[in-house]
Amino acid sequence: MGHPLAPRISTPPERPLARASLARATGGAVLRAAVATVAAVATVATVATVAMIVAHPAPRSGHAFAAGGTSANPAVVRAAVPFTSELRAYLPYTVKSPACRLDATTVDVVLVLDRSTSMLRPIEPSVVTKNDAAIGAAREFVRLLDLTPDAAGRSDQIGIVGFNDTVWTELALTDDENAANAALDRLSVTTAEGTRLDLAFRGGAAVMDGPNRRAANRAVMVVLTDGLPNRVPYGPGSPYPGSARQEDAVRQAADAAKARGTRVYTIGLGGATDVNLGLLEACASDPSMFHEAPRPEDLAAIYRGIAVQRRICDPAQTATPRLPTDAPTSTATPTSPPPTATPTPTACIPTTQYTDVSLVIDMSTSMSRSTGGGTTKLDAALAAARSFIGQMRLAPDAMGRHDQVAVSGFNGESWTSVGLTNDAAAAEAALLDLATHLNRGTRLDLAFVQGQAALEAGVRGPGNLPAMIVLTDGQGNGVPADPGRTTDETVLDRAQRAKDAGTTIFTIGLGAPTDVDRALLEAAAGDPSRYFETPNGDDLAAIYRRIAGRLTGCP
Repeated sequence: MGHPLAPRISTPPERPLARASLARATGGAVLRAAVATVAAVATVATVATVAMIVAHPAPRSGHAFAAGGTSANPAVVRAAVPFTSELRAYLPYTVKSPACRLDATTVDVVLVLDRSTSMLRPIEPSVVTKNDAAIGAAREFVRLLDLTPDAAGRSDQIGIVGFNDTVWTELALTDDENAANAALDRLSVTTAEGTRLDLAFRGGAAVMDGPNRRAANRAVMVVLTDGLPNRVPYGPGSPYPGSARQEDAVRQAADAAKARGTRVYTIGLGGATDVNLGLLEACASDPSMFHEAPRPEDLAAIYRGIAVQRRICDPAQTATPRLPTDAPTSTATPTSPPPTATPTPTACIPTTQYTDVSLVIDMSTSMSRSTGGGTTKLDAALAAARSFIGQMRLAPDAMGRHDQVAVSGFNGESWTSVGLTNDAAAAEAALLDLATHLNRGTRLDLAFVQGQAALEAGVRGPGNLPAMIVLTDGQGNGVPADPGRTTDETVLDRAQRAKDAGTTIFTIGLGAPTDVDRALLEAAAGDPSRYFETPNGDDLAAIYRRIAGRLTGCP
């Protein structure tokens, strides 16, 4: 049976945006909006929040649309969603300066791990201890580093520090992977009381100041803790002048490390009552470089994401001939070729830019089931989406710049509840609208078609960078396979079309591993680090926050 008409969303009436259903695979031709011009920008995963102006007046009329509707008439108007008179898009995304190419760079990275006794406990309902998860994730992080020297002798280096009521260097900077794993073995059985978070940053900085530091490598520190700071000295007579609280002392220690040029990432393992989220965010080099891990199982993905964030902006080098210092003579004298300039990598100069985001959320009937945490998957998904929208800068800044978001749903068909807009009330109303359309089916192919269609139908300014976030709690079903393709191949084809149009795709699997098709969703995203998985809705807000941080370019 066809999808019911979505209710009208009340916004200024002078610029309506109607949505017409796309024909099913057996029906009429698929309607596609023209792909907007998108500036070519190399995709890199790092953590900086900046923005570039994008502005374009809205058209006097437009069409939102639905894919896969059962109506025999592909031009059926489903709902009217008005636009404001001018739309500008924003989302954190750093782009490199002119004449700049992205290239890999080597790093000296120090892992600083909390060794307090609380790390031996699990976070219910998980049975994995925080200690086991942290050590396992750290091993995977080490594996992802480039510790084998290249032809020029360059390589990453790893150092390992432990802290509780004191701090110690378990391993000085080295490119020896076996030594790193041995150090993690020793740390895994070393715990004591105390969480001197100030010493964590000071201990990491001491390793960076050690004799093994390579000046050509970028300095990176990753600090993990599962608790609130305690036993930290502060006030008169402490090492932290002017501090009035433990938190002030910790921030001074973190600021001192950052002042030396070290990029600091922080990870809070546990819930909001376990760790001081605001403090860890402030201690990181950028708010998006703070990662919240509500469960131990989240650590592997966080470390994996940090491991791939090793990019530098390397301007193209040109040879600079050396001018002769001697006066010219009448006889030509053979000379050796002038030396070429030695390439010197320089950091990217961030330029602000804005990005349109298309949220696409599974509205199959299974979303009404419980997450096991006392709420339904649907409620958790919508609450997290509202939180994500709340993080966006929808209000215009002094130059009129702002974020933009579209909201779509899918089950046996798909539809857009609100097109690209910077109206927070309209976006939240669209989320409520989604909740009224639960139905059977999980047409993952339509999810990607609809998400991209929402981006293409909106008013796009030059240089706007598109992103799509697709959340599902089930494996694709009801997907009609293209001739000569399997259903999975059909889904991946639709995702690839969006990526070919310049859209960065993030996918989220909500449910047990047996419920979601991880391999398919990873492949649809195009990069395993852009796929996120959570067995319950408790982690969704943190996942959305991590995605917001990932929508950045070179540091």
